[in-house]
Parts: sequence; C-alpha cells; structure tokens
Amino acid sequence: MSHLTNALRAGAAAALMSSIACAGTATATADANDTLASALSKGYTSSNCKAQQPSDVQSSFNATVIAVLQCGQNSDSSGPMGGKYFLFGNSADTASSFTKLISGDTLANCGTASSPTTWHQGSNSDSAGQVACGTDSGQAEVLWTVDAKNVLAFVRASNGDTASLYKWWQANG
Repeated sequence: MSHLTNALRAGAAAALMSSIACAGTATATADANDTLASALSKGYTSSNCKAQQPSDVQSSFNATVIAVLQCGQNSDSSGPMGGKYFLFGNSADTASSFTKLISGDTLANCGTASSPTTWHQGSNSDSAGQVACGTDSGQAEVLWTVDAKNVLAFVRASNGDTASLYKWWQANG
C-alpha cells in the first residue's frame, strides 16, 4: 500500500472519528436539556424557554454547569415573569450552588417555614430538595432544587409578593 493511500485512510478515519465525537456531544447536550425540560414548572415549554450556553453562567457558581434553560413570562396569567433552570453533574454541586444563589436574596418565609427549608413531592415524606423564598432587587423569587435530577431552579415575579409566588410554585412548580 502506498504512503498516499495510508495518509488518505488515516485522514478519512480521523474525519469519521471527529464527526462521531461531535454527534456524541450534541446528544449529551440534548439529553441534558431534556432532563431540564422534565423539571420545568407548569406553564413553561420550549415556546417560552430556550437553552442558554452553560459558559454564560459558569462564573456565577463554583461548580460545573451542564445545561441551562432560560424562561420568559409563564403562560399562566398569574405565573412568574421568568425563571431559570440549571443542571449540575452531582448533588454536591447542586447543593453548593443553591446556597450560593440564595446568598444574594433577602430571605423570607416559604409559607409558614423559614427559608431555606426542604420540600416534598406529593404525599412522599422524603425530601425532594431544598426551597427558599425571598426577594432580589425588590422582585419575589422562589428557588429550589430537585435533588434526584441535580436541578437547581428559580422563578421570579415582577413584584415583591413572595407569598403569592410561593403559593403559585406550590401548585405549579
């Protein structure tokens, strides 16, 4: 076999491997966005939530962000004006990022519980994650984790009514 034939085969193999690697990356990103989409609050879909580059928010955390969905106005007329959903690689990164994110808020009670507290899904007595309520720049926020999915999320109201936003989140979050 000539050196030219070997070089062409090597080039073709490298190109094939490169395209497989790129396809794998796209699949991994799609899977990460699917995980986030499965954690969206009622009234958020692909029509009002868009993928954001993790590198755009990476400096906000001391953890690796795998995927981000940025959401606009909720389709529910009494819903939040926006929200953001983050996917992390492990539970320690999710928990530390939650702590960092709530450190900038003026915390308030979530219903009758002090922030932060744990939340439960349905009638399950096991904790589904952490939740905190508060305000940031005068706007109400509810921030929570979905521990089983390594998801951290928050929704924000256009006003400072934390109690109403928390009630909305309890029904739709």
